[in-house]
Amino acid sequence: MKHTIASVFAGGLVCLSASLALAADPAPAPPPAHPHGMHGHPRGHHGPPTAAEITEHMQKDLDLSPEQLSKVRAINEEHVAEMAKLHPTEEEMQDRMEQMTKLRDKQAAELRTVLTEEQYASFSKQREERDMRMKKHHHAPEPE
Repeated sequence: MKHTIASVFAGGLVCLSASLALAADPAPAPPPAHPHGMHGHPRGHHGPPTAAEITEHMQKDLDLSPEQLSKVRAINEEHVAEMAKLHPTEEEMQDRMEQMTKLRDKQAAELRTVLTEEQYASFSKQREERDMRMKKHHHAPEPE
């Protein structure tokens, strides 16, 4: 129960941060130069919103005074910087993925010694299908 409440609370905080982020940029962003939107992604901006984006949306939605705008911008810049410290780096993510792959391979090798050929084939097929769903869900490029 505690985990459920904590999960709901954490999800709410993420949504609140994103909403505030989308509501707070003082200067409008230039139109995307790439045909697929910002940063070349087909669906636009990926990743957390910038302090400028948050402040722009807040300015639009809340009609901030010039004094409020400068204070809100400073708060949003500090918030975004602090949040960025919580996100793993690309290198850390790559290391984590490599560790996970090694653990999955170890699990598969251990299961192979216990399962029948048919069971292991079914296990492998289910694993491949799950991996494909995950890649599709996360828009990961197909391996070459």
